[in-house]
Amino acid sequence: MSVKHNAHVIAARLMARGPAVAAAVEAELDVQAQLVARRMREEAPKFQTVLTGSIHVEKPAPTERLVAPGTDYAQAVHDGVKPGKGLPRFFDPESVDIVRWLESKVRGPAKRARRGSARFSAQELELRDRYQGLSWHVRHHGTEANPFVDRTHEAMAASVVAGLKAAVARALNPDGDGWRAA
Repeated sequence: MSVKHNAHVIAARLMARGPAVAAAVEAELDVQAQLVARRMREEAPKFQTVLTGSIHVEKPAPTERLVAPGTDYAQAVHDGVKPGKGLPRFFDPESVDIVRWLESKVRGPAKRARRGSARFSAQELELRDRYQGLSWHVRHHGTEANPFVDRTHEAMAASVVAGLKAAVARALNPDGDGWRAA
């Protein structure tokens, strides 16, 4: 008695389709990475679209894609800021984004006053006072986390895996007829 099998034939067929599988996986990774980047842009905070515009896809290796924001403050937005450290000084160049955000929230005349006027000085003092109050609040209470990357991962993990499985299946069986003799 003996057992007959065709494992060697199936193994040879799989080895022959290896380059096709690698190419299909790479192409599907490109598509899925762009879909993940799109979703991350939807989940990210939208003020002035700096953070959303910085989200990009990198290709560190043929079978790897990295979708990440490119701003310095993305980590602080995602994780929040713990109490203990305030904001940079009001006139510091690092505070420009925060000052712009605060200006958009301050109610006042729609038209800015002429530089050097008493009204301009009053507006500038009010903005500085609000900025110092915000800095005090951040120093004592921190900022709330906005985990947009985690939300993107939860929403997209299943569809990325399904897309990659489908790409591998298409590459292994291009005719869709099941395994046939070569």
